[in-house]
Amino acid sequence: MKPEISFLGYQLTSEGVKPQKDKLLAIQAAHPPQNVQQLRAFLGMMNYYGSFILNLSSELTVLYALLGQKQAWQWTQKHQACFVKAKKLLTSDKLLVHFDPDKPIVLSCDSSPYGLGDVLSHMMSDDREQPIAFASRTLMPAEKNYSQIDKEGLALTFGVKKFHKFIYGRPVVIYTDHKPLLGLLGENKPIPQTASARVIC
Repeated sequence: MKPEISFLGYQLTSEGVKPQKDKLLAIQAAHPPQNVQQLRAFLGMMNYYGSFILNLSSELTVLYALLGQKQAWQWTQKHQACFVKAKKLLTSDKLLVHFDPDKPIVLSCDSSPYGLGDVLSHMMSDDREQPIAFASRTLMPAEKNYSQIDKEGLALTFGVKKFHKFIYGRPVVIYTDHKPLLGLLGENKPIPQTASARVIC
């Protein structure tokens, strides 16, 4: 049996999945985009490997903002810095483990002023967390005005919905660094009637 195969830009091994090396090299060699069409192509490549990158949408916020510009194209130093950093987010040692229904599942959720980020992981026998997949999205304009607890709750519900096929019907440990959210959703505590529908939807 072949120990690993290449498939649709991914390298599949017995240990897990990682980006195909030649595809990574192509991204590393990419030149700064000269127009919106080229920027969309670059962002498309990055999003194709989004499951390997923590908080990708937040990392690319500056570049996404260019897509909505109505004025003439203007590539500035901040866009170049974001572009260079984005290319460094993908490295050859990125590995996602295969999902195993018999291993414990951990879902880590977080939010930023610009986006939501979640990580689905397995807790291994040596107590290490190994990522199965990352997921992220940018906040809509109205969502940026949410309170912090609403943003954290939104990150939680986004992660649960995104990884529904993995966690449905299985025990899952959910991590959040927002203590007020822990109090709101604590074990054996009824959800207050005043709780925002955005948190509990």
